[in-house]
Amino acid sequence: CDFAAPPTALVAHFAAAHSIQVHKLSPYNTTKVFQVPVPVPGSPCLRIIAEGEDGAVFVLIIGVLGSTSTTIVSTVCVRAAACVWPLYTAKMWANGPASCSLAHARSRADTVSVSLEASSCALPGDVAFDELTSFLSVPPLYLVLGGPSKLLRFYIRICKQMYLLLLC
Repeated sequence: CDFAAPPTALVAHFAAAHSIQVHKLSPYNTTKVFQVPVPVPGSPCLRIIAEGEDGAVFVLIIGVLGSTSTTIVSTVCVRAAACVWPLYTAKMWANGPASCSLAHARSRADTVSVSLEASSCALPGDVAFDELTSFLSVPPLYLVLGGPSKLLRFYIRICKQMYLLLLC
C-alpha cells in the first residue's frame, strides 16, 4: 500500500482499506487485555492497530514461529523516522493453564512475560516478522480453544517515558 500520511490518519486508513482491527489503548501505565485468533503456521502474521491516548500509533504483530507452533507478539510504534521522543516501553505477558499440585490446595498458572522498548518505524509495512528482535514468546499450551482455531489471551501495558535533556 502506498498510502502516506501522519500516523493518526493511518489509523482510519488501516481500518477502512485493510480491515485491520483498531483498538484504543487504556491510559498509559495501565493494562489492556487482548484475545485474538492465532494465525495458522505459514500464514501471514496478524496485525492489530492500537492507538495511545496521545495519538501515538502502535502495530501489534502476532505470528507463529515455524514448526514449533510458538506464538510471538511484538509491538512497533509508527512515527516519523527522525522522531526519537517520547520513548515507549511495553510489558506484555500471557498466563498459562492452571496446574494442579498435590503440595498445594490451590491452582496456579505459569506466566511468560517480556519488557521491551517499542521499536519505531516510519513505514508499518516495513516491519518484517522474521526480523523482530524483541517479542513475547508464548508456548502452544498457553492458547485457549476458540472453535476451529486457537485464541491467544495476552496483556499489554505501554508506558510513555519523557526525558528532559539538559544542555551544559
